[in-house]
Amino acid sequence: PPDAKELGGGAGGRADGEAGLKMSAVFLNVTGCRQRVGWLEEQAAGGVDVVLLAETWLLPGREPSAGSFQWFCASRERGMAGRICGGVAVGLRRGSPWTAGARRVPVTWDCGGAEIVVVETRGVLLAALYTSEALDDAVSNAIFVALSEARTGGQPIMLAGDFNARTGEVSGDSVRDAAGERLVALAGDLGVRLVKMQQYGPSYDVERVRRTADGGEVRTRCCSTPDHVAVDGAQVRTW
Repeated sequence: PPDAKELGGGAGGRADGEAGLKMSAVFLNVTGCRQRVGWLEEQAAGGVDVVLLAETWLLPGREPSAGSFQWFCASRERGMAGRICGGVAVGLRRGSPWTAGARRVPVTWDCGGAEIVVVETRGVLLAALYTSEALDDAVSNAIFVALSEARTGGQPIMLAGDFNARTGEVSGDSVRDAAGERLVALAGDLGVRLVKMQQYGPSYDVERVRRTADGGEVRTRCCSTPDHVAVDGAQVRTW
């Protein structure tokens, strides 16, 4: 998770944020909120102002049960296999200066395989995204349209999510795929920069072990893609 950041300041005609006001934020692909409640409450106790989550696996209308945060969520109904599809959330710690006046920003969104939630607080836009497949042109264009709609006053943006993209040196990877090229281009179009993420465990060339009914093992190797955070470089002081 990133360290504390300072956002705000109105330079270059940007919306005010509040000059000098610090925001501490973390992003995590939780792969199910139920198992992360304790972790979320630890973040609140540690003074984290904002958490951005992907793959919450929450049904529409449900929120993470970590009560220390005010939640803004987006999710879809269960898929054909019965599994809850994706889900994203932005949480603002109750009592944080960033909670006052926070609101969900309605945006145009019509991507069946992806979700986004956009929140504005004190002149800063926070967005969490999940796409179930590699970032394609349709989802990339939809993200650009949604954030351009929300950014009515040139607000600084923090966009975090599971883009299923490999961006090469940006994420410490040796590969940049087509989805990664789209994500890098999207960041450029939005005027934000991608930042290198810390990983929990290995990011690439992962070995998975499946136990069989007779006690044997089946080993397979796959490649895991890192998640990404993009921020307004002019507004971030430290990361």
